[in-house]
Amino acid sequence: MLRLPPTNSQDKVRLTRLHAYYCSNSCSYDRTIKYIEKHIELLSTKDAATTAETVANLHKKIALIYFNEKENYHLALKYYQKSLELHQLNYISYNGEKSASLNHSIGACYSRLCDYKTSLVYYEQALLLYEQYSPTIFDRHSMFECLAFLYYRNDQFETSIEYYLKYFKLFDGQQSLPQDIIYHYRAIGDCYGNIKDYTKAVEYYRKALDTKKNDAATLNKIGLTYCKQLEYLLAINYFQMALETAQDFPSLAIICSNLGNCYGEAKLFDLAIDYYMKSIHFHQKEKNNEKQISIVYKSIGYCYDGKNMFPEAITAYLKCLEYKYEKTSSIFDKIGFSYWNNNDYDQACVYWLKTLKIEEEEKQQQNKGIV
Repeated sequence: MLRLPPTNSQDKVRLTRLHAYYCSNSCSYDRTIKYIEKHIELLSTKDAATTAETVANLHKKIALIYFNEKENYHLALKYYQKSLELHQLNYISYNGEKSASLNHSIGACYSRLCDYKTSLVYYEQALLLYEQYSPTIFDRHSMFECLAFLYYRNDQFETSIEYYLKYFKLFDGQQSLPQDIIYHYRAIGDCYGNIKDYTKAVEYYRKALDTKKNDAATLNKIGLTYCKQLEYLLAINYFQMALETAQDFPSLAIICSNLGNCYGEAKLFDLAIDYYMKSIHFHQKEKNNEKQISIVYKSIGYCYDGKNMFPEAITAYLKCLEYKYEKTSSIFDKIGFSYWNNNDYDQACVYWLKTLKIEEEEKQQQNKGIV
């Protein structure tokens, strides 16, 4: 015997809820969202407080699907914000812990969308609410870790260090540290490097090395830190160690380029060119590395200029232009200087006139934008 479709609104709500549950279990996420939205539409408005709370929770369910299953962070954000708005309007059953959780989730969406400034605002609000409404149960590990990352992304390096240290303190008395601790040590080293406290930067990079010996990324960072202090021989030593342990082409390309920079600053131009060419070789193994290759050719041109080999410098600069990532006017300017130093004054003037023409056109475009 056929069953008639439900006519009672409460029966429709129950049936819609069952459909949503079934679709969720069968991983049909689009249908799940469809039935949850139908559930929201059918909810009775007689008990306003109960309905608002239920609808807020349903919006959160949709947001979770978009965030976790579909990785659509724009839509996840939209539904989390709806949930938070409804929750905050419902003064009768307001729950500070839920509000904290929603602020936390909205912050996570903004972080995935690389809007770190807005993300930080929501994480800070979440922390305040967690500490006020559920100080003993919220996940401090995750919160401190995320805040440390966000403060770093917002160039608030000292505050970032503060939260990384708070995160470490949570492990006091425990026999083992989390497996990803090396990344946190490196992050603190980066923070100290950005505020030019290079001694502390190296200290934390060494702590990272204590957790993973001969780690190429960490050795490279120590090399960069010594390079910033103009201690090129020490930097070269660490870059060489990094080169011996690196395995992937992008890392090898970066390390070779760093070695080229160090040798170039030390006026050892032949060695610099050698490592720059190796860097180009590794960059060419990967796709979409035109910008990096262009920068390396520019550095090769600088080295040939340093060796007074001006035709070779011009060739390198022209090669740089083939990739169209470096600013054309600045390369023309360098080519002009190379011709000038090679006593070819006519060609020098040709390229400097090209430089002036490009700069004048750029200036006119900027003025049009202002108008």
